Amino acid sequence: MVWVSRLKRCVRDAIELQTAVPLEMIAHSLLQAGAADKPMSPQEYAASHDLERQLGLAIETAGLKPSDKVEVPDACDRLHSAILALADANRDRARPRATGGDARLEREVAQAVATAQREGAADSVLRVGQLLVLAAGGQPSASASPPPAPAPAPPPPAPAAATAAATGPATAPTPAPVATKLPLSDVELGGEIAEGQFATVCRGLLYGQKVAVKQLKEADGKTEAELERELEWEVGIMSTLLHPSLVALLGVSDGKRLVLEFREGTLYDAMQGNLGGDAADAAAVRAMFADVLSGLAYLHTRARPVVHRDLKPPNVLCDGRRRCKLADFGTAQPLAAADARLSECIGTALYMAPEVEREPCSYGLAADVFSFGVMLYECYYYLEHGEDFYNGDFALFNGLEVVRTPLGEDPPRVPDRPASCADDEWEFLRKTLAPDEHERPRFVEAAQGWSKLCDVHSGGKLAKWLRTG
Repeated sequence: MVWVSRLKRCVRDAIELQTAVPLEMIAHSLLQAGAADKPMSPQEYAASHDLERQLGLAIETAGLKPSDKVEVPDACDRLHSAILALADANRDRARPRATGGDARLEREVAQAVATAQREGAADSVLRVGQLLVLAAGGQPSASASPPPAPAPAPPPPAPAAATAAATGPATAPTPAPVATKLPLSDVELGGEIAEGQFATVCRGLLYGQKVAVKQLKEADGKTEAELERELEWEVGIMSTLLHPSLVALLGVSDGKRLVLEFREGTLYDAMQGNLGGDAADAAAVRAMFADVLSGLAYLHTRARPVVHRDLKPPNVLCDGRRRCKLADFGTAQPLAAADARLSECIGTALYMAPEVEREPCSYGLAADVFSFGVMLYECYYYLEHGEDFYNGDFALFNGLEVVRTPLGEDPPRVPDRPASCADDEWEFLRKTLAPDEHERPRFVEAAQGWSKLCDVHSGGKLAKWLRTG
């Protein structure tokens, strides 16, 4: 009873004052309230400190700072990853745990978060507090309210000018990193494949099989702890993804290296015939982008949609048969809902959607659609001119002139149609490059439509395969 009334009072005061509350205050209050119903033994007291430390780590893993101020409903959402981290931290403990396991815990947390976003109700914050106690292996108060009812259908998308505050918390918490830990001795490192601004990628062998090993670089005065948090962020996202068109995370070695599925080259290599075959033609472009669209549709239709935020040809990896997979989730961001908005300008200039560059910055899933469109446009441009927007002294400037200049006109317009682009392909591509994000297609419909388009051009092979029994 004591912790129930204390937590309600804390939340009520925050609502009445209409102020944001430091995340560490809410987290600390929830943990302390969970243990206030009965005297604590020395073992329980020590365990509570350990839980508080785990919660602090989870907050950092979610890309937050304990001093960050958040609205009360947002606090529920931000603590989601912390709750799951607590459950994971207690998996190997001798103390009894609530029955039902992590599946039940995650389901109830999702319900609590949905209700908190919908109503901003104190009882929803209370429910999150109860779940923290369950995660710690304790028992909630007898006066605990029942689990909230499932959330209703989400509201219609907000207009482009809407802010995160108007649509609820924009970002969903990233799950605590869960990946196979590979002993350093099991991974044999080889030569460097590529070096970017923030990471280097090397060849490797894992149990005799080819892999790619990614290690973050020290840059901009970042500490080792900051680099580790960035790596954990990427691991936290990739460990929840499983799709044929996404590069797979195989494990983490030495706590500092991502061991990834190996691909022979990038989209540029596939276009230029550097992977053992001829240079790509229009049919190859259609097939490759069917892979890319499928992976993006998967990211955007998850329960917590993921915005990639850095789609560009070097982040599309291909094998010798031109099968493509999306890579590099270091700047990806899970969203709380499909209509959530982000306000951090991230990406590569040529491929950024207009709304990402605009001030004030406000964008959502449609920003990835535009970036995809620029990549596809670039490949058709290459078929016609033999030039991309990456290789060469003036390639980037050429790309900016061809793609971005028309978008900057008043009124803005899409770039000129490449001669190598068929009528049905251009109709689709033109929509992805629409200056107005609301006119761009969603990836799920785009992937299905593009697949049918490819099947028409290939003589119906996919439809024949589907009918085979």
